[in-house]
Amino acid sequence: MSSTIERPPGLGVGLGIRRATMADLDALARLHLCYQQEILAFLVDRPPPSHAASRRTVAHALTRPTGAVLVTADGQRLYGFCTLRIVRRGRHTLGWREGIAARLGGVAARLGGMRARLGWGGDAPARPPHDAIAYLDDLYVAPEARRRGAALPLLRAAFDWARGQGLSVMEGATWADNHAMLRVAEHLDIKVTRVLLHKEL
Repeated sequence: MSSTIERPPGLGVGLGIRRATMADLDALARLHLCYQQEILAFLVDRPPPSHAASRRTVAHALTRPTGAVLVTADGQRLYGFCTLRIVRRGRHTLGWREGIAARLGGVAARLGGMRARLGWGGDAPARPPHDAIAYLDDLYVAPEARRRGAALPLLRAAFDWARGQGLSVMEGATWADNHAMLRVAEHLDIKVTRVLLHKEL
């Protein structure tokens, strides 16, 4: 997906989907902080959200070689985002190339050389392992943009990005009482395959 604004059918007037860049870092960090504040009640043993922490998280997502951040935008104003990465099926903590980097000592220069030797330079997508999938880390739409059809095109753009990486499966997770997301999932034929049970003891 290019960094230019795209306006899929069904999106609210004036809003479009594009891939985020480092130029969006500050605006994305502010939006990510709002997202963290909204979900704070569901998080256990997490420090209070802060702009600095959100900025670090967003910067990492923007520079991750096996991922992307897509945003819902009206010009330079952002109303929603989703973060994506490539992982091996069942392993949602490291992207597959990031895992290689860690095993090589986490040296970015060595990873860059490896990419060059394997022809992974430029914007051409790398060939993922056979068990690689796309993983949806986060999906958030600001309150003022909700009920304007922003989430569906954002997810459809995420599907397009994953297909562009040569992937055929996307997975993610949500809270059991996130009814809005479950309605979106049903609309897009996203199947619920696992349920996590939790009880305070």
